[in-house]
Amino acid sequence: MEPIPFQFEITVPHNAIDHFGHVNNVFYLKWVQEVAEKHWKQKTPKSVREKLGWVVLDHFIKYKHPGFEHERLILKTWIESYGNVKSIRRTEVIRKEDHVLIAEARTTWCLMDLENFRPTRITPDITAPYFENPAT
Repeated sequence: MEPIPFQFEITVPHNAIDHFGHVNNVFYLKWVQEVAEKHWKQKTPKSVREKLGWVVLDHFIKYKHPGFEHERLILKTWIESYGNVKSIRRTEVIRKEDHVLIAEARTTWCLMDLENFRPTRITPDITAPYFENPAT
C-alpha cells in the first residue's frame, strides 16, 4: 500500500525569523506538528478524533537549506509505517518557488485513548484513509 501524501502551504511570518535572519528551528518543529494535525483532522472522522489522539515519542529533523521571511513553503506529510500502537510520519518542508527541500522530519507518534490516556492499538479503520488501496 502506498501512502497518500497531504500538503498545504504557508508563508514564513516575521516572528519565525531568528537573529541569523532565517527561520528558527523551533518553527520547523511547530510546522511538522501542524501539518500532522491537519492531516489527521482531514482524514479521520470527528467521532474517532474525540476518542483517540496522538502523542509524539520523538522527532528527528534534518535542516538542508535556510528558509526566509515571506517565502512560500509547502508542508508535505505522509505515514511511512505503523505498527501496534506507533506510527512513523515523514514531513518535508519545500520552498515553493524552486521546489528545494529545505527540511525533512521523521516523527514517531503513539496512538492514545483519550479517556484513559493509555496507548491503544492502531486498527485498519484508522489507517485505511491514509493509504491507496492497490485493488482500485
